[in-house]
Amino acid sequence: MLRSMRNPRALFAFTVCALCVFLASCQMEEQGMSEQDIQTMVESSLISWNTGDFSKLEELYTADYVRHSPGILEDIVGLDAFEEYIVSVRTTYPDFNVATENVTATEDGVVLFWTVTGTQDGPSDNLPPTGAKVTLPGVSITRVVDGKIAEEWVYWNHASMLSQLGFTFIPPAMETVE
Repeated sequence: MLRSMRNPRALFAFTVCALCVFLASCQMEEQGMSEQDIQTMVESSLISWNTGDFSKLEELYTADYVRHSPGILEDIVGLDAFEEYIVSVRTTYPDFNVATENVTATEDGVVLFWTVTGTQDGPSDNLPPTGAKVTLPGVSITRVVDGKIAEEWVYWNHASMLSQLGFTFIPPAMETVE
């Protein structure tokens, strides 16, 4: 760390990052959401995923909540669709668990690094149950409006998940030029 602090560019980058974090935390306080409030909201939102208890969804999410993810063909819109999605995931992975690794709050959102674990004991789309365990790190970028989760962008490595489930990838045959 000391060596990088002698580098003016590294020192400047560090100072800018520290200032951004400080300003974001000050703006959160102005809007009535402390870092502890954000942490509590994130932990509460994971209850539905980890237990299947949906009693707090309306407290935590806006009615027009939207979830974006490359692993889903269409965005999930609204609490009913979100609840159905969680039920389908928990049906596929009955021991589904998501654990937070790092939570960073901004003035209007949260960046959450997490790790999901579960055993695929149920079918998923066109994939048969494999009984295989998966461990997947990922990230969620969450927009918060009036103290509720309004929108999320969720990313994880789908190829890693399929590989852990025992599926293999066969690249397309290359055309030969004669």
